[in-house]
Amino acid sequence: MTQRAWPPAGLVEPDDDTLLAAWTMLLPAAPLVGRALLARWHEPHRDYHSTRHLAHGLAVLEQLGAGEDEQIAWWFHDAVHANNPPWDEQESAQLLDSWLTPFVVAERRERLQELVLVTINHDPHDGDEAAARISDADLAVLALPDESYRRSVEQLRAERPALEDDQWQTIRIGRTGTLLTTTQLF
Repeated sequence: MTQRAWPPAGLVEPDDDTLLAAWTMLLPAAPLVGRALLARWHEPHRDYHSTRHLAHGLAVLEQLGAGEDEQIAWWFHDAVHANNPPWDEQESAQLLDSWLTPFVVAERRERLQELVLVTINHDPHDGDEAAARISDADLAVLALPDESYRRSVEQLRAERPALEDDQWQTIRIGRTGTLLTTTQLF
């Protein structure tokens, strides 16, 4: 696998040209899909779920030895983001199916959709290593150094401006509590 220019150590602002080159390596026949996805990752309401998250996850997937399908699914996993799970993930999977129909056979699109949908609960089936890597990439922020992790929480909070602080705390504690009670997190 070719080494990329983005660092996996934290959530940094990546270069759009580097990201588009990575997409083009995955699906050379679909450069406009890559541009359209990148535009979504740049939507103004995204503080955490931005190109930083995209690039960080791609770097983690690279470290984990992920294949093309995992990388393609990663590009789509938060393509629709309105802070409305699991609707966001379901719509992202539908977008993948719609946008990739001219380029990818149906059976492969179905598998790519499964990889997107695993980000709802981060609970892959036993033996599904690709889904486990996608889950690990999505949760890798939990393993960042303290300062980077705190910045990511601030970015997540910024995406929910309508919530009162006590509502945000309840949601955050509930989400992290759920993760802590899983039988296997990574």
